Amino acid sequence: MIKDHALYKEGKEEGREEEREILKEEADKKEVQAIINLHTKGIDIKIIAEAFNITQKRVKQVIADWEKRSPKK
Repeated sequence: MIKDHALYKEGKEEGREEEREILKEEADKKEVQAIINLHTKGIDIKIIAEAFNITQKRVKQVIADWEKRSPKK
C-alpha cells in the first residue's frame, strides 16, 4: 500500500513539522499582541513577564520592536 511507502511516511512527517511551525508562529503572534495590549494598558513589565512565564528581557524586546514599527505621533 502507498501509506507503507517510505516516501509517503517522510512526506507525512514533513507536513506535520510544517504544521507545528505554523502553529508556533501563530501562538507567537498572539503572545506578542497580548504583550503589546497589556503594555498599552499600563501593565508593568514584570507582571507581563510573570503572566506569560517569560523573561522581562523578552517583554522589553517585544515592546521595543513594536515601538520601532509604530508610526510616530
